[in-house]
Amino acid sequence: MARIPEHLPILYADQVMDVIYGVHTSKVVLGVESGNGGVRAVGVAAIPTSALLIVASNIVRDLTSPPIVEETIQRLDAMVNLMRSTAPPASPNTPKGNAGGKR
Repeated sequence: MARIPEHLPILYADQVMDVIYGVHTSKVVLGVESGNGGVRAVGVAAIPTSALLIVASNIVRDLTSPPIVEETIQRLDAMVNLMRSTAPPASPNTPKGNAGGKR
């Protein structure tokens, strides 16, 4: 069986807006940025609280494991190198720092 069955829709979320904990079942509210600085809800996942605890523990364990950390470093380095190689040459009048952009 595929990790994600083909017939299931994929729901994109920028963030977890809220988690409502229950003794037996918890709800995770997923949201996306609305473009005006706000966030709107796009879905709710109802998950057994015990399963949520296991998933949270697995996420922390996996995302902090040395192989994942190293792979993330390599991918981020590759992205930074791509950005540097495709950036136009700096103008002599371009201010140093963030080049006038907001962060």
